[in-house]
Amino acid sequence: MPSPYEVTPGEAVDKTFDVVVVGAGGAGVAAAAQDGATVCIVEKEADAGGNTLVAGCAFQNVADYQVWDPANPDATTGVCEYNGETYDKATNDMGRLDTLRTILNWSEEPFDETVDTDGALTVEEYDLPNRGVHAEYLETLQTLKSQIREYLDWADAKIAAGAAETDLTVFSTPELHIFQTYYGGLRLSNDHSYWIYSDIDLVRQFVEQIGDAKAWMADQGSIFDWGTTCNTLIGCMWQRINTFVGGTVDGVEDDSKYGCYFAVPINTVLKANEANEVMYRTTAKSLIIDDTGRVTGVNCELYDGTPITLHANKAVILATGGYGANILTTNRSLAQGEGITMAQDVGAAVTGMGFTPLMPLGWADDGKLAGGMGENVIFVSPAGTEN
Repeated sequence: MPSPYEVTPGEAVDKTFDVVVVGAGGAGVAAAAQDGATVCIVEKEADAGGNTLVAGCAFQNVADYQVWDPANPDATTGVCEYNGETYDKATNDMGRLDTLRTILNWSEEPFDETVDTDGALTVEEYDLPNRGVHAEYLETLQTLKSQIREYLDWADAKIAAGAAETDLTVFSTPELHIFQTYYGGLRLSNDHSYWIYSDIDLVRQFVEQIGDAKAWMADQGSIFDWGTTCNTLIGCMWQRINTFVGGTVDGVEDDSKYGCYFAVPINTVLKANEANEVMYRTTAKSLIIDDTGRVTGVNCELYDGTPITLHANKAVILATGGYGANILTTNRSLAQGEGITMAQDVGAAVTGMGFTPLMPLGWADDGKLAGGMGENVIFVSPAGTEN
């Protein structure tokens, strides 16, 4: 009979760093790239990646040189500030003008939270454009409407002269990105007690700083397609996507999403300070707090049971992701919410726990992705079918 694989815990480990990052997904490896500080990343899997590794990993941001410029509306090319290269401006997919007209007619009244049914709301019952807008997004909507009017005046004249919608340079602004993030995530809570929507300060930070983050990654060796693509992706509401190409580490190019989003920043972390390290197959178990309630470290366990205590002089960063793997899901099995539980155990507040994001082409009965791309999936409920 074969003998079972056995592991023996080693001698307890006790180390101190300036910063301890829990989770080596996209957020964790980016947060770990601290200038001058000593950093340890703790990752329970055998390699970095998290759910980011199985996501599309296209980079979504408004690139001014690719989109319509009101100061030069007929321009067909633009210069990328990052590399100085000239690229053709992107043109519209079908239906973009209709979407802009919908936003142009969006009600500016205070958001109507009325719900007249105890069941699930249909798309028609959501009717977001006629429900109005939450107060903190009103100014963004008003600015966006002004931008859209200027663009449509130009676009309508072009179409009247014989151009097709797909001939026209795409309209895209930070305000459009902010407002689409708002209404794309706006939904009713499961118990119909409140409406969920994004914090505008966080949305604005994401939209306004994501271009700088892209350049920051490129400076380290990440490689992107800066100008030949400006498309969309499942879950993305507009043409804002530049695809990743890969990454270069020590002169060696890796043409994968791992190379772009993980190999490069991890290389940055490990070379920033010789004391830095990544502990794989190491699970964070609990946060350490001092007598004032301040988090000062993390108790961990290596795969073989070896106890590891990590102290943090400056900060502990939790980048452990969500809890999607606790339900039927295409999430990696690692997403079980332990980081959230650890944080709650020491008094942290949480938000948005009543919802987890859903991929719009998955099967509700088993959590698996349907075949094909989002544009050609037909959803058929298994309920009530004979075969």
